[in-house]
This record gives sequence, structure tokens and C-alpha cells, in this order.
Amino acid sequence: KIIYGQHNDSFTDYTKYRDADDETRNNIYNFIDSAEKTAVAVDCENSNPYKLYSVLKGLNQEELAKIEKITLYDDPNTTAGWDWLSKFTQIPVEHIEIDRVTDRKSLVDLRMTASVVTDFYRDGITSFIIVSSDSDFWGLIESLPKAHFLVMYEYEKCGTSIKNALTQHGIYYCAIDDFCSAATEDMKRAVLFAELEKHLPTLYGENPLELTQKIYEATRVTATKKEMENFCNRYVKTLRLKLNSEGKFIIEIQK
Repeated sequence: KIIYGQHNDSFTDYTKYRDADDETRNNIYNFIDSAEKTAVAVDCENSNPYKLYSVLKGLNQEELAKIEKITLYDDPNTTAGWDWLSKFTQIPVEHIEIDRVTDRKSLVDLRMTASVVTDFYRDGITSFIIVSSDSDFWGLIESLPKAHFLVMYEYEKCGTSIKNALTQHGIYYCAIDDFCSAATEDMKRAVLFAELEKHLPTLYGENPLELTQKIYEATRVTATKKEMENFCNRYVKTLRLKLNSEGKFIIEIQK
């Protein structure tokens, strides 16, 4: 707080130094160890890719290696951050983007339910880590009484009713917000750079700070105003024109 204050900023992201306790970690490890096969099913509409990455970075990699796969059930309107998760984990990642029939209704919950049921009956996956803060996944849990579930949610998105239902049925749940996010900067930076590169062909006439705000909004990377200004000063304002090996002009990010 003191250091941020000295630079006219305020520090509020306590996940930078706070981490999940041993009980949470051991419950996750015990769930994985007791399963014949474990898979992770992610509702991308109701989850944050950077927080999920903090979980994957914060857990024992030997334990995570026992997980068969991570399946991302995604909507076209979510952040591009999900496209990068597979590049930062050794667990096989399947990214399923479900198009909408109408703009008003997402089909992610329905597709996720159908796929998890298929994984259980066809592929013999007996245990599922559900990453979602939406109560709609309760119908999925009820449809597979012989399967085992562990739920990971976000504090601000998950209500008490679904937590009570999970407790009553003996299903362990934990918050992905509890894991330290300090080690996720590599993924965040990669996503921000990729989004910046999308804007390179149309840079002319753009305001650097407004462009930076667009990039953070599109990627849904949480940052303070000062952090965005720092990114703008370091990477956006320092963009330069150079010749590539073919003798053609390109715009280069000073990474």
C-alpha cells in the first residue's frame, strides 16, 4: 500500500500475495487421487481465465498431471483469454465454442451438461471439477448421481443457495479467488500483447490511453488506472515502425 501510495495509486488486489490454505489444496488433491479418471469442465461465461490459471499455477503439478483433460465450454462473447489457457498448462485442453441460435440465449450450459454426461458414460470419467459460479450446473450434478463432483466458483458471482445445496449433498467447493494471482502475469501479458497486435493495422488516429483501455476491456484483465497507464507508456507509446526480413514495413511491440 505504501509503495503504491508513493506513486499516486492505491493497492487493493490482495490476491497478489494471499494464497489458498493447505486444507483447500489437500481437499483438491484427495478428490483427484480418489478418482478413477478426473476431468475439468469450465463454464467460460461464468468464470475468469486468469483466476483459473492462478489455480493451475498454484497447485502441485504432479497432482494436476493426473487430470485427463480440461474442457472449456465457451460463448463467442467471452474474453479471448480462454484461447491462451492451453499454452500455459500441460493438461490437454479442449476449447469448445458454442454459437448462439439467437442473440438472447446462450447454449453453453446445455452443451456442457451433454458433454459431461457423455464423458461419464462413454469415456469412463468418474469425477468432474466444475468451474462455474452459475447455479444452472446443479441440474448437471443431479443428472449424474453416480459421478463425483468438486466445484470451483468466484465469490462475487456465486449465491448462497447453490453453496447450501452443495453442502447438503456433501460436495466440496472452493473459490478460485483464493489462489495467488501473482504468477499469472505471463498469461495476462501474452493476452494483452495479442489484443494490441489486432489493433496495429488501424493505429492511425488512435489515442494511446484510450486504445489501452479498449485492450484491457476486451481481454477483461483487471488492473488499476496506474497499471494501465504504465502498460500504455511502456508498450503502446513505444510502438515503432521497422523493416522485416522481406523489406516490408511492420509495427513492432517493444517487449
